[in-house]
Amino acid sequence: MKKVLKSTSFAVMTLLVSVTPVFAGGAAYATRLDQVINTFVNWAAILAGLIALGFLIYAGIKYVTSAGDPGKTEEAQKQIVSALIGLAIVVLAYTILRVVLYLFGVNFGVGALQPLGPNLLP
Repeated sequence: MKKVLKSTSFAVMTLLVSVTPVFAGGAAYATRLDQVINTFVNWAAILAGLIALGFLIYAGIKYVTSAGDPGKTEEAQKQIVSALIGLAIVVLAYTILRVVLYLFGVNFGVGALQPLGPNLLP
C-alpha cells in the first residue's frame, strides 16, 4: 500500500511540475489556471482508471488461478466486482467533474463541450 501511495504522489508531483510557461512575443506568460486544472483532471482520471484496471486484471488472474477452490473463487469474484465498481466510480467522477468545470467556464480545449447557444442549426 505504501508503494502505491508513493508512486501516486510521485505521479501527481511530476504532473504539477511539468506545467511549463507559454512563450509569446519573447515574454513568458504563466499557464492559465484552467489549463492546469484540465491537465490535472485528465492525468488524475487516467491514473485512477489504470489503477482500477490493474486491480481488475489482478482479480481476474486470481480467479483463473483459484483452481476451483470455492473460497478463493468467491474472494476473486468479490474483487472483480469491487474493481468494476471502482472503474465505474472513476468514469462517473470524471464526467461529473467535467460538467461542473464546464458550468464554471473552464475551457477544455480541442474536443471540449461547446456552450449551447442560439446558433444550434447551420
